[in-house]
Amino acid sequence: SVKILRRPYQTIIKYNGKSFINFTSNEVPINQVVRTILEDKDGNLWFGGNYGIYKYDGSKFIHFTVNEGLAVNNVMNLFEDEKGNIWIGTYGGGIQIFDGENLIQYSDKNGLSNSFILSSCYDDHGNMWFGTNGGGINKIDNRFISHFCENDGLIHNKVRSVFEDNFGNIWFGTY
Repeated sequence: SVKILRRPYQTIIKYNGKSFINFTSNEVPINQVVRTILEDKDGNLWFGGNYGIYKYDGSKFIHFTVNEGLAVNNVMNLFEDEKGNIWIGTYGGGIQIFDGENLIQYSDKNGLSNSFILSSCYDDHGNMWFGTNGGGINKIDNRFISHFCENDGLIHNKVRSVFEDNFGNIWFGTY
């Protein structure tokens, strides 16, 4: 039999302007895939990937998984709103909002068009936009959810990226 050797993932790499530094520690598994990074208003770093979320406060990592209340461990994107809530887009568990103590979940069971979140954007008007893997776009405005799909003019219902430009236009990258 042939054994395939795979190079382990280097979890977190920091560039200080001169060189790349492996930021991985014993607290973060070497095979963690990091998909999203967020710095919150307090300066904490949040890393989301296929093993949940790691929060780094400058001295130690805190790990959040399904054991701590995440819907699934597969985190696709993170952002912070003006109130300091951390919004977590997951692949299969919808969206979760962390207010520092509690997790509130939105999924296809309570209003989302699809629970497989691929992308997110927080616009200048306080709206949250989420691109999904087959359910088009979900917009959350004051906890009211709107859906937009191919029937509304999207080219495809798989939305890989969402971005707001300087003129307030929302851009969507689809398949």
